[in-house]
Order: sequence, then structure tokens, then C-alpha cells
Amino acid sequence: MILMFKMRRKVVIKTLPKVVWFENQKMWEVGYIKSILPDYKHIFLNRNMSLLKDIKSVKVFIINEDGHQDKYSEYKQIIEEYKPKLLIHLSDEYFKCQDIVEKLYPLCPDVWRQYPFKFYDFPGENVRVIPLGYKTGICEEIDRPIMIQERKYFWSFIGNYKNKHNQKERDDRVKMIELFKKNNSNNFLDDATEDPYKIREIYSDTIFVPIGLNLLSGKSDTTIKEEVYVDCLRTYEALVCGAIPVTINCKNTFDYPINPPIITADTYEELFETLNSMSDEEINNKRNQLIIWWCDVIKELRGTIV
Repeated sequence: MILMFKMRRKVVIKTLPKVVWFENQKMWEVGYIKSILPDYKHIFLNRNMSLLKDIKSVKVFIINEDGHQDKYSEYKQIIEEYKPKLLIHLSDEYFKCQDIVEKLYPLCPDVWRQYPFKFYDFPGENVRVIPLGYKTGICEEIDRPIMIQERKYFWSFIGNYKNKHNQKERDDRVKMIELFKKNNSNNFLDDATEDPYKIREIYSDTIFVPIGLNLLSGKSDTTIKEEVYVDCLRTYEALVCGAIPVTINCKNTFDYPINPPIITADTYEELFETLNSMSDEEINNKRNQLIIWWCDVIKELRGTIV
């Protein structure tokens, strides 16, 4: 009798590199960052340091910080103990993180952050500005991309434009909305909803999305600084839904290796005139340029992580 033995194949279990988020899964950027780092194990501490006890290495450490100094010592402890290759600093919108910039950025080989502040004197060459991104839930599979010719709305705006605290922002957005309404009534306008699924539904059925001016401001010691800035979540929420973000005065706003090919003009009057004169072919070409740009950005970001 001949006995046949089946050789067992050795199973190799691949250990995924770790991404540690200091906060929890409710942060709005989670889906966006996961799209950049899909082949990682994402661990959400929710400030519970005990969850780190069984972790031997951390490749990426993510903080969501707008200046609450009570977290600083815990950030420092994690960085010094685990020595992550990449620190991602999200939501520093109000120029309140000077200590983190000066003392923690130099401890990591690479730092990614949103908002290209010129307020900060960055301590090294390891800081890179990444796009703001979009809310979790915006970028998911859509049953069938709606062709430009079939889209319901010529333009849409979802966001606060009447009650902005900053007078310059409020005046700019009201002027923009009123001009767009006057020139084309085929629109969707909502200043209240924050539901990402509703936003995705509308922008996927929209051709153009006006952005509007944002004013970044912060206080350093006794000096109040301001920067005019036209980038916001709306830019990327529109883009990933196949709509085209449009704006004015975007000089010095973007600080990426290749800046987005969005449609711009010097005034809203000129901007609307440009949009109204575009053919379907020109609109489709612009949308394709934006999609290619976004895919290239994500690919390039992934390639920079060592």
C-alpha cells in the first residue's frame, strides 16, 4: 500500500503597518485618510493610552488638534516611544498649535498637515501640506456616474453663507450666491445640511460648485494675522462626486506639488461668464482633468511614505 501525504502549505500572515489615531472614529477625515492609507491597520485610541500596550510599532500617528494643550504630553509620549515615520496633523485651522509645530514636528521624519499657513515658522523641511479632503461618507460607490448632459443642477452650494461670523466671508458668499442665482436658476442651495450622503447625492447631480472665500486668522502672542484662502472641504467634496469646483482669487491658496486644475477668474461676474460659455466637451475635459489630478495626488502621497 502506498500512502499519499498531502503537503500542508505554509500560511504566511502579513502584519499590516499600524496607523494610530489619538481620537475616535467620529473625526470627519477618517474616510479620506483611509483612502490614502488603505493597506494599514487603523487603531483609534479615543485618548485611551492603555490600547497601546500590545502594540510594538507605529508607522503613522494622527492627531486632530486645534490647540488644546492638555493633549500635548500624551502626543509627545507616543512619538518618543514609538517613533512613527509619519505624523499627520489634522484640523489646525486657527493657528493655535505653535508648541506642536516647534517641538513635535522635528521629532518625526515626515509631517503632513492641512492648511498651508504662512503664520508658522516651520522648524524643518519635513512638513508637507496635503489637501483638506472630504467628510466620511462623501466618497463611496455611486450606482452610475451621471453624465454632464444629464445632471440636474447647473450649480449647487451646500454650506453656511448667511451666518458666517466673519464679515468678509459672509459678504463674499452672499455676493457670490446672489450673482449665481440671478444668472441661473437651475440650482440647489442649502445652508443647513451636513449629511454627507445628501451632499454626495446633490453634487453627483451637479455640474459646477462655487467655493467662496475663507479667511484664516490666528493670534500669535499679541499679533493677529489673517490670510485670504479659497480652499475648503467643498472643493474636494465636489471633485470626488464628479462636479467641478470653481472660485476666484485662488493665488497663493494651494501649496501642493501640482495644484488642482479648478476653474478660476478674478471676479464672480467673469467666473460665471466663463462657466456659461463652456461646451459639454470642455466641461467633460475639465472634469476628467480634475479626476486625474486627484488620483495622481493620492498615488503620490502613498509613494512618499517610507
